[in-house]
Amino acid sequence: MTPPTSEEVLPDDPALRNLKDLVGKEGRAKCKMLPGGVVVIDGHNIEAVSEGVPIEAGDPIRVIA
Repeated sequence: MTPPTSEEVLPDDPALRNLKDLVGKEGRAKCKMLPGGVVVIDGHNIEAVSEGVPIEAGDPIRVIA
């Protein structure tokens, strides 16, 4: 028997769906990310975390997860 996936266990939440819709989108870092910070995507400020590498303010970013 395989364990359930997170989609099967977690409630269907509009906020979670909005975050999933960001995957693949591009934007810019609003501040230096060490590794966390704020990015701007489609004019919206969103808290994000990089893959562990610093990102300078103004650098382009892409949401991967």
